[in-house]
Amino acid sequence: MLPGVELVGEDQTLWVESPLVLALHSPDEDEIAVPRRGGVPSDINLEFTLSAEDSAIALLSEFLAARVPALVGDARTIVLALCNPRRARISKPPALAGRRMYYGTGNVVAWLRRRPGATDWSLGGGAFVQLEAARWYSC
Repeated sequence: MLPGVELVGEDQTLWVESPLVLALHSPDEDEIAVPRRGGVPSDINLEFTLSAEDSAIALLSEFLAARVPALVGDARTIVLALCNPRRARISKPPALAGRRMYYGTGNVVAWLRRRPGATDWSLGGGAFVQLEAARWYSC
């Protein structure tokens, strides 16, 4: 978990305290057809690298339902650092009820920033993580 993360969108800036940030990768092309709601994707393909030659593809919804409840521990807030170029509308699984989950649309880029007057790049010494996306949503 991070002490906090700044989420920056085209017309928004949010500070999220003590989130668990899950850095995930989506492939450039959909390997598995994703479900749609009202013509908008409601899921994202994830790509997991197994070796230099092999990778596995899974739907985000399946990963969240199967793996994330065991990973989050006591975290009340989860941030998905995951590119979402098709602007899918994400739903959190029932196992994460009572917790807030943030996700971006478009490309998501991570930066390590320093607050004015900070003297080093440590997260305890004035540095912080900033995630940029077209827009941030929560569910």
